[in-house]
Amino acid sequence: MPRNKKEDDLLKAISRRDTSSSSAKSAKQPRKEHPLRTSKGRRSRTSSFSFNEEDYRIIRELSAWLAGQGRRVNDTAILRALLRMAQTNDQLLKTYDLAEEEVREARRGRL
Repeated sequence: MPRNKKEDDLLKAISRRDTSSSSAKSAKQPRKEHPLRTSKGRRSRTSSFSFNEEDYRIIRELSAWLAGQGRRVNDTAILRALLRMAQTNDQLLKTYDLAEEEVREARRGRL
């Protein structure tokens, strides 16, 4: 059966391959690790956050607004967007102080 030019080119390319590929594999340089991956292969660190009902209400409200803008919404993306929007200023400090007080009150209520 006659071969066409494409088949001939492929056969030539295969025959030009380095036959010492087995030794090249052992001397292969390590792959660069993905910047977000840990040595265990996870993409991010496991974190634990506790939210109260008001926090969940805000997340739902933001989800609804983003969905209305035509976005496919997930809570992680919302939190990441909020973190990246945050700026170090007096408003952040005041809001942090309020949130910290809520955390203290919640802990006192559990004890």
